[in-house]
Amino acid sequence: MRKAICLWGIAAALAFGVLSGCGGGNQQAAGQAGNTGQGQSNAFKGKITMATSADFKPFEFHDTSSGNDVIDGFDIDVAKAIAKELNYELDIKDMDYTGLLSALQANRFDFVMAAMNPTEERRKNVDFSDPYYKTKFAVVYKSGNSYKSISDLKGKKIGVQLGSSQEAAAQKAGGMDLVSLNKVPDLIQELKSNRIDGVIVEDLVAEDYVKANNELAYSSLDDLEGLDVSIAFPKGSKRVEEFNKAVQALKDQGELQKLEEKWFGKK
Repeated sequence: MRKAICLWGIAAALAFGVLSGCGGGNQQAAGQAGNTGQGQSNAFKGKITMATSADFKPFEFHDTSSGNDVIDGFDIDVAKAIAKELNYELDIKDMDYTGLLSALQANRFDFVMAAMNPTEERRKNVDFSDPYYKTKFAVVYKSGNSYKSISDLKGKKIGVQLGSSQEAAAQKAGGMDLVSLNKVPDLIQELKSNRIDGVIVEDLVAEDYVKANNELAYSSLDDLEGLDVSIAFPKGSKRVEEFNKAVQALKDQGELQKLEEKWFGKK
C-alpha cells in the first residue's frame, strides 16, 4: 500500500511538474514572442547602397591620412547615422557627380548624398528627402584679388562643377565665361595655374581649400541665395518617408548638430 501511495505520489508530482513546466514554457514563449515582435520593428533590414562624389571636402572626400583610402566627410557621417537609426548596413560607392542622378534613375543605388540641392529641375527625375543642411555660395580666387559679389565676377573666367547648383546659379546670373569640369580639385588646379579667375563652390568647401592653400582666398556670395541640401532617391522610392523620420530623429537627438560642429565648427 505504501508502495502504491508512493507511486501515486510520484505520478502526481510528475503530472504537476509537467503541467507547471508547460505553463512556464508558455509564459516564456509568450515573452519571447513579445521580444521578437518588438525586435522586428528594430530588426536588421539588410544592405543599402549610397552613391556620392567624393571630391567635395568637407562634405565627402577621400581621406588617406591613415594609409588607407577611406571616404569620409559630413555627408558620410550623416548617412552612417541614418543607417544606424534605421538598422541598415551602409555600402558607399564613389562616382563622378554628373552621373549620380542618371545612375539613381537606373536604380543602381538606393540613394545619393553629395551635398545635393533639391532643385525643381532635379525633382522632375528623382525624389528628395526633407533638408538636412543649408549651404551658402562662395568664390575662391588667388590672393591679391577681391571678389565680393556676382557683379564682381562679370567678364571673368569662372570655374564651376559640371551639373552642380553652382553651375546653374552662375548660368542664371550670366556675364561670366564659365568653365565646367567634373571635379572640384581640377577646378582648383586650374585656378592655381592661372587658367581661370575663380571657382564658385559652397562656402564650407571654399574655406577648406583656402586653409590648405596659402595662395588662395575666398568670399561669400551673399547675392546668391543659399540652398537646401537633401538626400536623393529614385522616383517613387518608399524609403523617403523612413529617411525623413530618421533625419528628424537625428535633429531631435542633437546628433546632426554634433556632426555639423565636428565638420564645420561651431557657428
